[in-house]
Amino acid sequence: MKKSLSKIISILLVLIMAISIVPNSSIIVSAIDKTGQCGENVYWDFNSQTGELIISGTGKMYDYGYWDSPFRTAEIYKITITNGVTSIGNHAFAHCKSFKEIIIPDSVTEIGANAFFGCIKLSSLTFSSKSK
Repeated sequence: MKKSLSKIISILLVLIMAISIVPNSSIIVSAIDKTGQCGENVYWDFNSQTGELIISGTGKMYDYGYWDSPFRTAEIYKITITNGVTSIGNHAFAHCKSFKEIIIPDSVTEIGANAFFGCIKLSSLTFSSKSK
């Protein structure tokens, strides 16, 4: 009886460890390969072929929790925010480790806490009054 209980516990531990190390980015990337809403009147469109994420609309982006952003593990290389969007939410792009470039229009007057936390490849930040 003790041996079979030990085997069951061992198998469960191995399964838990295997599940915890499997990356979930493919689930998130396929879910983001569309359009969605990221504010009351703010929307996103992600093109997985080019890796560009476009945030458009009017008003504020949603604030996200530390791990809640729908963009956090997608293969985003460039983010363009269009004129009319007024804020970048808390943790909006946190943990987006692939993106290198972001274009922010003059209409953005607020950038939330940790909006770019963990964006280790970000090397180009452009503020533009002519953003789409």
